[in-house]
Amino acid sequence: MKKMKKTIAILLVLVIAMAGVFAVDPVTSTAAMDITTEISRQSKIILSSQTAIGTGYSSFFGASAITPITSAVPVATTAKTPIGNLHYFTNSTTGLTATITATQLTDTLAPEQTGTATTTPIKYTVYVGNAGSEVTYVTGAASGTTLTLVASGTTGISMGVLPMNVQLNENDFNNAAVATGTYTGTITFTYTSN
Repeated sequence: MKKMKKTIAILLVLVIAMAGVFAVDPVTSTAAMDITTEISRQSKIILSSQTAIGTGYSSFFGASAITPITSAVPVATTAKTPIGNLHYFTNSTTGLTATITATQLTDTLAPEQTGTATTTPIKYTVYVGNAGSEVTYVTGAASGTTLTLVASGTTGISMGVLPMNVQLNENDFNNAAVATGTYTGTITFTYTSN
């Protein structure tokens, strides 16, 4: 019996030792998946009397967006006159440009005066930008003036604000005929994410 106990003890030691030799390391594996999202190119220009630059996306697209100019801005002199500010935003890394065009100021005469003719138009110059680096457009020009707001190769979102001024042509202003007395013109900014 002693011999048998010794044999069993030896066998147990061998079994335990062999279990250590043949022990399997735990298997580590992973499960993974990819996710995607689509970001649309968004650009916007707002013409406003506000001078402070926006604080991000919500300044242009949210409920607290910059307040745009909604009525005509009066210009009563031939001196260079501030008319508001151009606020711009883009998330495009390929740049943002705007083409400036404007119609001359005109005053439509009453039909009993001259049919449907208009009085002599008043030309003017549009200035956009800070003094020394302004881009100009003169009404009556054959094509619009291009204004680069954001250069290609930028990263992240880009936004800013530029002052806008106009200067009426003094000769046209001083020689304007009066029908209703209100001359109206439109300044247009056509913007493109490049």
